[in-house]
Amino acid sequence: MDQLIDKILFSGIDNAGKSSIIYTIKNQYHFMSGLKPTTGIKRKNYKVLDIEFILWDLGGQEAYRDSYFEREELVFSDVALFMYVLDIQDEERFDLALSYYNKILNSMKKLKTNPIIIILFHKTDPDLKYDEKTKIFLDDLRKRFEKISKGFDVTFFETSVFLKWSLINAFSYGLRKLSDKSAADLMKYLKEWAKILGTKSLILINDQDIVVGEYFKDKSSYLEINEKMENIVSIAKDSIKTNKPTIIRSANTLISTDPIKIGDHNLLLVKYTDDPKKFEDIVSYTIDFEKYPDLETILNGYFKNY
Repeated sequence: MDQLIDKILFSGIDNAGKSSIIYTIKNQYHFMSGLKPTTGIKRKNYKVLDIEFILWDLGGQEAYRDSYFEREELVFSDVALFMYVLDIQDEERFDLALSYYNKILNSMKKLKTNPIIIILFHKTDPDLKYDEKTKIFLDDLRKRFEKISKGFDVTFFETSVFLKWSLINAFSYGLRKLSDKSAADLMKYLKEWAKILGTKSLILINDQDIVVGEYFKDKSSYLEINEKMENIVSIAKDSIKTNKPTIIRSANTLISTDPIKIGDHNLLLVKYTDDPKKFEDIVSYTIDFEKYPDLETILNGYFKNY
């Protein structure tokens, strides 16, 4: 049977930052200085882990928004993943952004389309990320979106083009959700490896910076490692090319990034602990991936739907 190609819909009102997000994810920074707003609908095929999907980028200008609902069956049907972008610095237009989001969901309900939804609270730039006032109004925004989104699978991410990892993390999460079966199979192994190694966190990244799988012992582990991932990925990027691990050590934490190859997949296993007693074990112990013969099959089928 032919492989189905997933439809990913990117939307939001104008100037929310959708085009910049797409180019950042694709590592096309040289386009960013001359970006123009998306006009109308742009559709493009992409490949991640050799799996194709179609990304629909809907221009957010008022002149185009109404036209999408005139063609709602074409635009809003058969959507597998819906990523809605909100500019958190554009407070005057929050109500407009919420109203537009609500209108899209109403069309999806009418068409019996039930996608995975990711809402990006975008432009949560470094100077705002830890601001108490920002945290309060983001909590309020979440509640307003959740009220509108009843019946849908919705997850929120705070993102910024100045924090590339925040975008990679959100997009990777969406791709993993498209393949729950493979993601669940991989999670089983990550839990097993974390127990063997004694780590608090394990993250598996491919050579396109897509997070293939992740395991965190608890919420604090998730927060700790994600705060550091921006630097970890940039420092450890050469590990895949050189096939040598990178060790990042402080008095109380250790992060090891180990390059691994499974079939045609070049991957990076990021290991994290804040227990100094585990440091040497984590650095010296190597997982024998040959003991997991179905791992390549899981990766090959990661985003495939039949």
